[in-house]
Amino acid sequence: MDESGRSVLSDLLFRRGDPRFYAFDVLYCDRKDLRLDGLLDEKRKLRSIISKRERLLFCDHIEKRGEDLFEHACRLDLEGIVAAQK
Repeated sequence: MDESGRSVLSDLLFRRGDPRFYAFDVLYCDRKDLRLDGLLDEKRKLRSIISKRERLLFCDHIEKRGEDLFEHACRLDLEGIVAAQK
């Protein structure tokens, strides 16, 4: 990741720096199926899991305004976004 926190794909491809994984959802944890829980409950559980790991990062969510988010990601030349209907 660069100084501003943006991913740098070329660094990953050429093994410069440490890889990071952004998690945005957790479906199953502690023998419990979380798919039917609300999004905020899933995010709370995910955050508690991720807080214990160094290279696993929490990806927060934005409700609504997906087209605005997409345009913003394009302007910043970000790697991508994930959209889901919950």
